[in-house]
Amino acid sequence: MAQFHAYENRNPASRERYPYLLDIQCDLLGELRTTVVVPLCPAGIAAVDFLVTGI
Repeated sequence: MAQFHAYENRNPASRERYPYLLDIQCDLLGELRTTVVVPLCPAGIAAVDFLVTGI
């Protein structure tokens, strides 16, 4: 997997809710047999409720 590439989620248990996975692992950890990913979903499914103030 290449860093910052999006992949289709092939896991039948989570594919409907999270159709894509974003690879965020850097090459520094390339020797590991695992990969750090962020699940991506449509905004309507996320149900996120927060407010960012002051930058």
